[in-house]
Amino acid sequence: MIRLILILCFGGVLGAGANVLGLPLPWLVSPLVGTAILSLSGVRVKTPPQLRKIGQLVAAVAIGTTFTPEVVEGLASYVGIIFVCAAASIAAGILSASIVARSGVGFDTAYFASMPGGVAEMSIMAERYGGDTALVAVAQSMRIILVVLTLPVLLVLLSGDAGARTPLPQTMPLSWLGLFGMLVGAVLLGWLLDRLKVMNAYFLAGLAMGGFAILGPVRISSVPSEFVNVAQVMIGVALGSRVEPKILLQMRKFLPATVGGTVFLILFNVVLSWGVAVATGLDFQTLALATSPGGVAEMSITATALHLLAPMVTAFHLVRILIIVLMSAPLYRACRKLVR
Repeated sequence: MIRLILILCFGGVLGAGANVLGLPLPWLVSPLVGTAILSLSGVRVKTPPQLRKIGQLVAAVAIGTTFTPEVVEGLASYVGIIFVCAAASIAAGILSASIVARSGVGFDTAYFASMPGGVAEMSIMAERYGGDTALVAVAQSMRIILVVLTLPVLLVLLSGDAGARTPLPQTMPLSWLGLFGMLVGAVLLGWLLDRLKVMNAYFLAGLAMGGFAILGPVRISSVPSEFVNVAQVMIGVALGSRVEPKILLQMRKFLPATVGGTVFLILFNVVLSWGVAVATGLDFQTLALATSPGGVAEMSITATALHLLAPMVTAFHLVRILIIVLMSAPLYRACRKLVR
């Protein structure tokens, strides 16, 4: 416990320093990079899986409070675009599998390692169909880390605004009692959904609680920006701790292929976002995060930090994850027949 507290303090100091320097996404990227460097240097920085879940939950509560009635009504008009982009991203994932398969792993492993779904969900699917669950878990984790370190930072640099010192938009007054109730309710709901094996249980629980706070019969409370910063530090430290030297050494051939597949996915979705932005007039930066192969929590937090439409980013990712969970098995069987 003391080691974990020290690591979190280390990440917090890095985030605060990067914030003062005006670096892009300081509270997420700096703890991630710093923790990864510690891990690669031989320092034991293993973190419990609950750390990232708690970070996701707190951030999701804040993101949920931005789902105002006007935003929800606006999202309804983009349902068709959301499904089209989700289908295109899944198709790109299948193409990426062909890149990863060149590392010598079987198609079973390459397919689930490349599909832009959750780490746990794709690992379970890989185990069911004979893939290497360890490789799939590593590939999914590395993809999220690479996306967090590249795409959001690139968008920040292109916009010329790190968004680091601008407070989170407040849709309601702050009530400490209400905030405490929201967080407790989100934890209990997250625990229940997790027990029911629901994907992204804690993120969805926080999102639901934050949405209820703004859309329910009584508006409960906003979430201070400081809470979102702490949540980013938790997620950054949790992701950085996954970069272990032994993994990099054991998977020398597989990791370059994974990186190549991730780069392909990022470029594909950037082009897709540009095309959709030109055709519809929607904001390119928002679309780039919405279609990216990163995690829903990380991309939604990035959208919040950059003052983009976080609810749209969240909606795009949740729809894609739902389609992947429902369709990944039938698509896998169809692709398997083609590669034989």
